[in-house]
Amino acid sequence: MNAFRNIKIGMRLGLGFGALILLSLVIALLGRVELGAADDDLQFLVTDRLPKVDLVVELRDNARRVATQGRSVVLYSDEADRKAAVNDIAQVRPRNGAVMKELEAKLTSAEGRRLLAELMARREAFNASIDKVVRLGLAGSAQAIEEAKTEFKQVTDAAEQAYLKALDGLVAYQKRLMLEAAQETPRTTKPAGWLMLVAAAVGAALGIGIAWSLTRSIVVPIRRAVAVAESVAEGGLRQRNEVHRRGEAGELRAAQRGMDGSLVTIVGGVRGNADSVATASGQIAQGNADLSQRTEEQASNLQQTAASMEQLTATVSHNTDTARQAAQMAGSAARVAGEA
Repeated sequence: MNAFRNIKIGMRLGLGFGALILLSLVIALLGRVELGAADDDLQFLVTDRLPKVDLVVELRDNARRVATQGRSVVLYSDEADRKAAVNDIAQVRPRNGAVMKELEAKLTSAEGRRLLAELMARREAFNASIDKVVRLGLAGSAQAIEEAKTEFKQVTDAAEQAYLKALDGLVAYQKRLMLEAAQETPRTTKPAGWLMLVAAAVGAALGIGIAWSLTRSIVVPIRRAVAVAESVAEGGLRQRNEVHRRGEAGELRAAQRGMDGSLVTIVGGVRGNADSVATASGQIAQGNADLSQRTEEQASNLQQTAASMEQLTATVSHNTDTARQAAQMAGSAARVAGEA
């Protein structure tokens, strides 16, 4: 089973359908063989048994025809009618000889040849009696006609019945063979029919098993791959994605495993970069805080300097006023001194 799962999906489908097609061909071959056997039996009946029956039936019809014409030779008072009956008998006999030769060639079983030998003996006796009746009838004398009638009643009728009985026996034998062949055909075809049903049932079971195995070998790996993909989509990158098979399913699992590793590497790099950015941002924030503190200190110093400048300005203004007053006083003193 593991070896089957490691085969590519296309090859698995090909093997599965190929097995089903092969089994269908086996069932069809069994059916063809058995139908061929049944057809052979039917052809044998049509080409061998039935023609033999037809030949014997033809002999029986001709025997009755000959017997009828033999009576006509005895009963007809007109010589032309008697000669017409004799000519009809003469026309029938060559055909009967040909039929007997065909039967002798076709009958090969011991029982068939025994019945044929009996038939030939009965036919010879019948023909001999008919020949005697015809010969006496054609003589035309009253005594000959009476002898012909006596021969027909005492010998020909009995010979005819024995001949017909032999013919009926051969017909019955051929019909029995036909019946046995007809009964043998179901005995041959029934097991074949059951065998075909069993083969079809086995084929159906194998088809179900192959379909189930193929479906499972394809669907289960795909479901696992979908579960892994959904877990990755939800953020679970540390999936246990082991590869235990080859084929398309194994290639898909291997590709997912490589994708998981790549995603872990990428996410790790992003996290590292984010940490670096966070550290740099903290340092920048600290620098901004230091710069703000220094700026505040400088502003305070500037304010103190401005206050000192204001004090200096006030002092200078005071000194200026004082100097002006001193100059005025000095001028006043000078003027007083000049006046004095």
